[in-house]
Amino acid sequence: MLFIDTCSILDIINSLHMNSLSEKYAISALELSKLHGSDIWLTTSQNVREEWSDNIDSVIATMEREALKVDRNVSSMLTVSNTLLNASYFLPQKISSLNISAHIRSLSEAFLDTCLSLERKDDHTLRAMQRVRKNEAPARKGKPEPKDCEIVECFLELGHKLRAYGFSQKLIFFTANKDDFGTNRELKQPLDNQFSTINAELINNIDHVLAIAKGQA
Repeated sequence: MLFIDTCSILDIINSLHMNSLSEKYAISALELSKLHGSDIWLTTSQNVREEWSDNIDSVIATMEREALKVDRNVSSMLTVSNTLLNASYFLPQKISSLNISAHIRSLSEAFLDTCLSLERKDDHTLRAMQRVRKNEAPARKGKPEPKDCEIVECFLELGHKLRAYGFSQKLIFFTANKDDFGTNRELKQPLDNQFSTINAELINNIDHVLAIAKGQA
């Protein structure tokens, strides 16, 4: 069972220009969606769907600006190279002219729609607010993160129910947000104990997640 947060779905788009993300991120996400219902179940929460809608336009706009930068840099390199080498190198097509924006947006949305979406409950919000007041991860002093706290509470409730019903397979929370959640080997407190209680893992790398789904890790 794989539970996916907002940034992990938006990173399908961000991966086209952010060096910190796998260059195969979007392809790995596509493969994961194809495995849904057989080798793995993809889940998310109502909060994630709302946050995706709130942020998708700005994420796409950032990607488009980065594509223009690539075109400018390549053009500059070719101009200088052709002058210095007395050559005539050229780029057949500009990256910004590929109309990738619409397609990568559709892929991100399709991935989101593949996920089973869990409804936000009042209990999730109540426990999230308790996290905020105590500065418990993913909240911290000066950065309350109430929506992320609701997402975590949704995941923890899912985990407790699945284990109570006898589910013994892997239970994974996938996020790239290391600052608020921590890493696979060092979760922020009290997430470390809470994840341990339901035998859940936090994973930050989509290629690692895909390898698990394929039984390769």
